[in-house]
Amino acid sequence: DVSMYAGLMAAQLRRRNYVAVAATGARVASDALTPRMRAILASAAAQRGLLDEALGHLQQMPAPVEGAKSPLAPTVAVQILTLSAKQRRVPAAGAELQRLCVRLEDKQFQQLLMAEGRRCSAEVCEDLLTVGAALGVPLEFGRSVLTKAQSAKSMSAVAGGLSSGELQRYASMIKTHTKERDLRSAAAVFERLCSNGTTLTPLIYNCFLDACVQCGDFERASAHFEEMKRLSVVDTVGYNTLLKAYLSRGQTEEARNLVKEMNACGLSANKVTYNELLHDKVMTKDRRGMWSVVEEMQAAGVKPNSVTCSIILKSLTGFSQPADLSRVIELIDSIAESIDEVLFSSVIEACIRIKQMDLLSELMKRYRQQGGFVKLSAPTYGSMIKAYGQAGDVHRVQELWAEMQEQGVEPTSI
Repeated sequence: DVSMYAGLMAAQLRRRNYVAVAATGARVASDALTPRMRAILASAAAQRGLLDEALGHLQQMPAPVEGAKSPLAPTVAVQILTLSAKQRRVPAAGAELQRLCVRLEDKQFQQLLMAEGRRCSAEVCEDLLTVGAALGVPLEFGRSVLTKAQSAKSMSAVAGGLSSGELQRYASMIKTHTKERDLRSAAAVFERLCSNGTTLTPLIYNCFLDACVQCGDFERASAHFEEMKRLSVVDTVGYNTLLKAYLSRGQTEEARNLVKEMNACGLSANKVTYNELLHDKVMTKDRRGMWSVVEEMQAAGVKPNSVTCSIILKSLTGFSQPADLSRVIELIDSIAESIDEVLFSSVIEACIRIKQMDLLSELMKRYRQQGGFVKLSAPTYGSMIKAYGQAGDVHRVQELWAEMQEQGVEPTSI
């Protein structure tokens, strides 16, 4: 039920659990996400400093009809502009905000402009002024800020080479082109850096490798990866990127050989590596292979995380054995991180699918005793009440309703 997920995401955003917002959104099909849910996801991404992710959600939101209020709050718009200013991508962010008819709060925008003026970012200030004017912000004071920034810039010395911040900016440019599936432009940025004789970090090489993979040029990705190995700039991130490409092409044997090569080079497979292999087994409905990956992961001393458990939980269906659910519960109990509401919601859904309501009751009692949850959201309670109702367990339904009232959870229409 999309409305249940929307309510859960809104509750998580209010509690400032931004990682949980993204995890919940990932469980909903992209074409089922409503503009409100996209706005929530954009806000959570902005709070985490993920500009590309925030802009990606904005790009998926339809423009509001004439006279309608924008679904994006002014405070979120300023957060996105602040991130874009740091990465010198104000025009791109401004174009999306203008398309969505966002209104900015004058005071917050002025504070952002003054902060950039103090950094002597004349170009950024000029971009912000352009965006502000398009969004109807009064900018009488803005010209003086811009003039001061331009003067400060002209007095500063130009340092040779590229700083880490500048390299980060180029990495962001490659990522932007990747998101737009524009490999030619991404390659132009990468090649320009190489031709300037700049010493590039693994970050830049990994960004271009990901661009090749995401844009579907596997041949170029393979050639680039070989060059990375020749230059000794390949790391675990690079191996994981190519691993994902192999798996997406169904080249399981090549993927396995890549992991062996990585280990032979002294680079240990990490959680991302094993989760990619695990996801592939789940997608191909290879139950035995799935648990084999988990055993291999544990043998290597890599502890499963909440992502690992969520992947396995999604594989469980009404035809799965109860033993599989019990086994994944043991994994959840073993992970070092605390169990958040998103993971517990996945457990609830799995119990409902396999019709293991007694196990769900036992888990609820255990996690409560451990202090695992202070308060669950109304949508999560709604899922459990519905499931126990369908099972005819009126007593448990009444207990959950009483618990909601005790915890001060406001019931929804759902």
